[in-house]
Amino acid sequence: MNAYSYLENYIIGQDGLKPELAILMETIKEGTNLNILIRGSSGYGKTYLAKVIYNYVGENLTCMYLGEHIYGFNSKCRIQVIDEAHEIKEPERLYPYMDSSDYTFIIMTNEFDDLKEPLTNRCIQFNLLPYSNKEIATIIYKTLKNHRQILPNEFCLILATYSRGNPRVAKLLAKRLSLLFIRIGKPNTLEELEEILLLYFNLKSGGFTEFDKMYIDFLRNNRVAGIDTISRILCMPKKTIQVEIEPFLIKQGLIRITSRGRVFVGENNGN
Repeated sequence: MNAYSYLENYIIGQDGLKPELAILMETIKEGTNLNILIRGSSGYGKTYLAKVIYNYVGENLTCMYLGEHIYGFNSKCRIQVIDEAHEIKEPERLYPYMDSSDYTFIIMTNEFDDLKEPLTNRCIQFNLLPYSNKEIATIIYKTLKNHRQILPNEFCLILATYSRGNPRVAKLLAKRLSLLFIRIGKPNTLEELEEILLLYFNLKSGGFTEFDKMYIDFLRNNRVAGIDTISRILCMPKKTIQVEIEPFLIKQGLIRITSRGRVFVGENNGN
């Protein structure tokens, strides 16, 4: 199987990066080493994509690191995979290895601004793009099928709207539902499906959680607030709010982040 077909088989969506990435995968498989940087939001499948790349290459000598743990560098591994690269404290230690042409580096991060330019400009860069509802629905369908549960396509499309546009959220939702269906049976109508989502997972239409509602209710009443204040109100770490809640609310057109703080800007049926 050629690299493009391999990507098509294992990667849903991200069609814009597949043609070039397929060529790079073929090149690495033939023995040439390259540095690849994959940037994307949390849950978009960066680590999974890296695994697809090195599995295609068929390289047995592969080392994987989290950014803060790269200092036990194993020079015997041809493929060097570094996740959470924004956590690297001294990337300068990597530059000689990256420049040597003896290794292929696959580097991943969801915090783009924290990478040093000398690291990024040594890499061929790929940015993972947002997923469509149809792509998320396909992910849900396949995840349910892997857990021996099948739902009609229209059910999966509804579930996609509850998944916040995030493949990781979609997969987890599908897994939770597959466990639930074993106990209570599968829904027969879309209305029954939405009742299950509300009753068992406390998810409102559009995928809004109780924490989303608390955030929006507080900001609606106060119009503007800093992240420290919101963190105290939700009893949730700032990092979690910034990664898991705010991107969704911004996408929904409900909040805006300004120099004054978080500003409430609109209504939505999730409130």
